[in-house]
Amino acid sequence: FAEPGILPDSPLYFLKKLNENIRLAFTFGQEDKARLHLEFAQTRLAETKQLVDENKTEKAREAAEEFNLEIGLAASNFTKGTGSNFSALVNDSNNVLEKSSLVLSVVIEKAPEEAKPAIEKALNNSLEKKIEITTEDKEEVKIKVEKEKKKIEKLKKEIKEKEKKEERKKEKDKDKDDDNDEDNKKEEKKKGSQSSSKKDKDDDD
Repeated sequence: FAEPGILPDSPLYFLKKLNENIRLAFTFGQEDKARLHLEFAQTRLAETKQLVDENKTEKAREAAEEFNLEIGLAASNFTKGTGSNFSALVNDSNNVLEKSSLVLSVVIEKAPEEAKPAIEKALNNSLEKKIEITTEDKEEVKIKVEKEKKKIEKLKKEIKEKEKKEERKKEKDKDKDDDNDEDNKKEEKKKGSQSSSKKDKDDDD
């Protein structure tokens, strides 16, 4: 997946956005523009994840909103077609949005409460756009989105359970290390006592 690169809290971030705008200005054709907005969406997603990891709540929320914007712009540049280029674009879009959903599912569990609504919205948007690309019937879109949301909820539970197991393992390992340290201290104390006893005996002799 994309690397975050320069983050929004950097004074040089405007150069990153300027470069994106220049690339967009020199990109022609709806399919090419759609691909570029998908690329930018991946970048915004990587930024969101990194900012959450660094506990920069407000910037993470803004990056998630920018992700939503890029996904929307990508979708608006889609034109229905049957050619190989369109099929490739649909596949690429599905891959990006699928990965985005998975990443956002992990990120939202770590995010501060203030950032969660924006990330939740980004997650839902990612699911909806993924389905809308290949499904025209609105009712069918709703049904499929609900199914995807249930999958995501299941994934969230699995992530939480995995984190709990890892936490329990860390605590168990820590307790084991503490026991080993205590045993080592007792052994050293015992050796010290033996050495002291031997020295006293030698002095008596």
